[in-house]
Amino acid sequence: MLSVVCPSCSAQLQLDVELKGKRVRCGTCSNTFLVAEQAERVAIPIENAPVQSITPPPTSSPTFSPNPSVSIRTHAGSQRRNNHKPSVITQVLSLLIQLGVSASIVYMGYYFLVRRQPVQKPQKVAPIHQRQPERSPALPTPKKEVAEVPPPIKIKPVPIPQTRVAPNPFKNSPDEIELPEVNDGQIVTLLDGAGADTIELIAQDGALTHEDMKLLWKDKEDQAPSVVAGLALLDGNVSFRWLKNVPSDSENAIRNSFVRLSSAGKEHIVALRQTVVTESVEISLRKSVQRIKAKVEHPPSPDSIYCEFSGASHLPPHRHEGCDLNAMKLNDVAKLWYPGANAAVTQITFMRIGNLVALELDTRYTLPSGDEEPMSIQKGNRKRKTLMKQLNRAKLAPTAIPELNSYLRNLEQQLAAARRSRTNTIVNVMKISDLQDEITSIKNRLQNAEHAKTQIPVIERDLAELTRVATLAQALHKTKGISFRFYRVVEGREFDLLIGK
Repeated sequence: MLSVVCPSCSAQLQLDVELKGKRVRCGTCSNTFLVAEQAERVAIPIENAPVQSITPPPTSSPTFSPNPSVSIRTHAGSQRRNNHKPSVITQVLSLLIQLGVSASIVYMGYYFLVRRQPVQKPQKVAPIHQRQPERSPALPTPKKEVAEVPPPIKIKPVPIPQTRVAPNPFKNSPDEIELPEVNDGQIVTLLDGAGADTIELIAQDGALTHEDMKLLWKDKEDQAPSVVAGLALLDGNVSFRWLKNVPSDSENAIRNSFVRLSSAGKEHIVALRQTVVTESVEISLRKSVQRIKAKVEHPPSPDSIYCEFSGASHLPPHRHEGCDLNAMKLNDVAKLWYPGANAAVTQITFMRIGNLVALELDTRYTLPSGDEEPMSIQKGNRKRKTLMKQLNRAKLAPTAIPELNSYLRNLEQQLAAARRSRTNTIVNVMKISDLQDEITSIKNRLQNAEHAKTQIPVIERDLAELTRVATLAQALHKTKGISFRFYRVVEGREFDLLIGK
């Protein structure tokens, strides 16, 4: 044991030896002080000395101490006290007990205040036959007034007058007929039972007229018209006949005309020539330009013909630019650009060739160097060979340039020596004029070699583009199913001239 005096109240304290050098709290005045290292150690009987409990002040470090309280005995004459601090488990159990008691009190109050209220039981109602009569007389039940429903109004249906549609007398009439060959006045029935009241000729040529069942042709302005054929309505039939010595121009004009049939406000137009049907074409790149001609006998005026090119759907993916391909007029142009080869395009032109019309398909491509070439198999192969030769020469140019420079210096030295000798004789088996021509040729070759060396990237780009063009050409070549149609328009109606399908 250690004997220590409190510096505040001068109380004589006795501490355990383990508290030497530590801070303790006085049990008398609660003052905190440090136990000196030189404190005297004395032996005092614990049984005869008064004990006072003093605990050291809490430290900042959470060090666990097996003895949370320190028992200190003092000779101040105070009675022995034991300040024992409960453990954590004891405090938690005490808190849980307090919470349980509080919850029990709250539940009991809720039970007695809310749930124990008297519940009103529903009154039992006796059946009607068991009820006792009321003392007061029952009041009569008022009768409900029901509104009278008026009888339904009968509406008689008013008959709607039905408009009677007149039958079409030309329902079975054809849209086109073929005129007979030129004969010697034989009458031919074109339409049997046409059902028309009147007929009228619709001529595309102003020199042809129809008067009193006669077709008149005026070849020249200063001449009177002559009868070339007859067109009449006989017994409900459309009859026709050729006269002798019909001029070829009048025959062509008649075959390209139309006839209007009229009856009871109805009209029907018939073409005097039948449609020519042919097979669809196939794209061929053996030639640079491909043409689809409207080859028909007695062709009409090119200005009256339209064209429909419906074969573009069979071509490789493209971007359309220009006129409408379904209604091309003379001299219309459309372009189809192919994304696979940026500089490849097919130009479609509706053009006139003599007295015929035709569709012209011209496919071309442009190289990065600016060269424009038609897309054909032969010319494409020839262009590839030319580019390969240029590329080989361009790659040899860096080696050839030093050799050419050396040769040029040698020739210039020979020329200078000949000029100093003032002679025009042969120098090394070569005249001076020939030597000058050779020097000029070598200079041109040097210039070409220098230019070729710079053209290597350009030639390589041209070859790469030509490879893409070759892939497109394989897709285009021998593309089948290219359909087309040449037709004419009369009073808003289309009449086919030639169909390729």
